[in-house]
Amino acid sequence: MKKQTIIILVFAFFVSCNKIPNTPVCLYPTDGATNVIDKNIVLEWSATDPDNDILVYDLRFAEDTLNGILINEHTITQNYDKTTYVLTELKDTTNYIWSVKAIDPKGNSSMKMFSFKTGFIER
Repeated sequence: MKKQTIIILVFAFFVSCNKIPNTPVCLYPTDGATNVIDKNIVLEWSATDPDNDILVYDLRFAEDTLNGILINEHTITQNYDKTTYVLTELKDTTNYIWSVKAIDPKGNSSMKMFSFKTGFIER
């Protein structure tokens, strides 16, 4: 009787799934704040990543007419590595919309929009 050798090959595949960043949270001014009277305001937010990746942020800003039309909508900054940003020269009694997009090194992202309304700003 002839001996047979059986060879078994085992392949292991490891797939690493990178999760999207958690949705940014508005810290200041609080979302929906009214009567903000600072001429210059510090936008502040926080965001975390379930994989503990370092995040960067894209910020957008616009005036809101409250009927769905945004005025002067523009990107403030991209690939920003801080969680505060100073806005200057705000207008009296104006509704503003701003958004933060948190982006991880793999390009995964999450975004959230916030709003506030100025009162009569101290000059």
